[in-house]
Amino acid sequence: MKNIITTILTALNLTTSGESSAVDTVGTRDARNQDATFYLNVSSLTGTSPTLDVDIVSTINGVDHVEGSFTQATGATKERLSITNCPDSVKAVYTMGGTVTDADFTVDCARR
Repeated sequence: MKNIITTILTALNLTTSGESSAVDTVGTRDARNQDATFYLNVSSLTGTSPTLDVDIVSTINGVDHVEGSFTQATGATKERLSITNCPDSVKAVYTMGGTVTDADFTVDCARR
């Protein structure tokens, strides 16, 4: 079965921390609460000692739960994160450290 790719976040020219909206990564498919693979692609992270932390977060009964975290980025990088039994709807929460003058990155999800 072919992977279905869903974009969670496309960030351009960011300088402060934030979060995406919750995104349904399953839709009408029967892949409810199955494994998911997330991809972080940081194309630019500049400033004075810049850092970027990205968590994949679900909200259940109004409470946020961190499902998984990427390794802290300190420059351009690509990383893959697999989450077992991942909820359907997730968001990306990103925290920037140091002084960030530009952050461009995407977070995508692949499910079968």
